[in-house]
Amino acid sequence: MFEESGRSRGWRRGLRLRIVLHTGKQTGMSAPLPASSLPLNQSARFNAYRPTEFPLAPGDLIRITKNGQTLDKEHRLNNGSLHRVKRFDKAGNIVLDNSWTVAKDFGHLTHGYVTTSHASQGKTVDRVLIGESAESFKAASQEQF
Repeated sequence: MFEESGRSRGWRRGLRLRIVLHTGKQTGMSAPLPASSLPLNQSARFNAYRPTEFPLAPGDLIRITKNGQTLDKEHRLNNGSLHRVKRFDKAGNIVLDNSWTVAKDFGHLTHGYVTTSHASQGKTVDRVLIGESAESFKAASQEQF
């Protein structure tokens, strides 16, 4: 079963749902939210994630992992782009070094210190460190390096 937050019925682009295990009792909720079955026959049209804590501090380098927008919808966040965290605002949103603000629940972030060869295509850097096991040599090519 799923619980829909912020809307009582219907589906819309960008809708976030919290998947819950139905135990017969609700804890920590003031009132039940509307629930229905997750449409598994449409699984190609949605993504599922497990919420985790993502430790972040001013000065950290982050990588955007899915296209999106800043909190004010004024700027595009491009998949693969790297940004440095400048600070956090009073609401806990992430303020980047270019002064763009990313919503604290954007969810499509990872640390930007390590990346794959595919994610680094088109980037220019002064140094590259490659960590690759001998078992992966057959999968690597000159073009990839």
